[in-house]
Amino acid sequence: MNLAYYVESYEAHLRSLRQQYGEARAMEIIVGDHYEAMGALEERVLLELGLQPKDTLVDVGCGTGRLASQLAKRHLGRFIGIDILPELIEFARVRANRVDWEFGVAVEPPLPVANGMADWVTFFSVFTHLLEEHSYLYLADAARMLKPKGKIIFSFLDFEVDDHWQHFAGMLSDRNPQRVLNRFLHRRAIEIWSRHLGLSVERIVGGDVRWIRPVAPLTDPSGGGTGESVAFGQSLAVLSKP
Repeated sequence: MNLAYYVESYEAHLRSLRQQYGEARAMEIIVGDHYEAMGALEERVLLELGLQPKDTLVDVGCGTGRLASQLAKRHLGRFIGIDILPELIEFARVRANRVDWEFGVAVEPPLPVANGMADWVTFFSVFTHLLEEHSYLYLADAARMLKPKGKIIFSFLDFEVDDHWQHFAGMLSDRNPQRVLNRFLHRRAIEIWSRHLGLSVERIVGGDVRWIRPVAPLTDPSGGGTGESVAFGQSLAVLSKP
């Protein structure tokens, strides 16, 4: 399967959502539900892991700006958002409303980011839709972009999290040839990939672990309410460059 499949499947998915929900709602749903809450949760993950106000962040698979629209309120550093559909990028640009931030379309590595310029590279809900070899190629390109001590964060579907089984069950019954792929990653594969790429695995956190301290009025999208800590939903891997 070549990378053009992802563009075609997301174009078909966007057309379907537009027909069902209209333009504005379709642009939020295409990156998953709970647009505002998940954007705030992604921002909180980065802050918990050490994002600094003037850090440079590359958001691969930025979609319609779920994370960008949250960070834009406070973040002072450089931001580069990348996705595969121009419509998503334009929506993200408008939502972020930051003339100093960059948004662009790219389908495959190498992405249009200079070597060694990023403090952070994020892939939220990206590797959940890619074949393993494509995820690895994106990781290799992310490693190229990173400064020394920079970090890569990505979310993934995880067989070790019971709640993720529903996604696998859905994959078994979906016969739509144009469906958006859902894919699982194994934690051992992440460790092996990191070793081959010269990266260190700082942590892997299960999607059901409540470790993120919310900022009110953040609500846990997994249904846990607004307690002292919330889970992300998908599992998260944090890799660092020596």
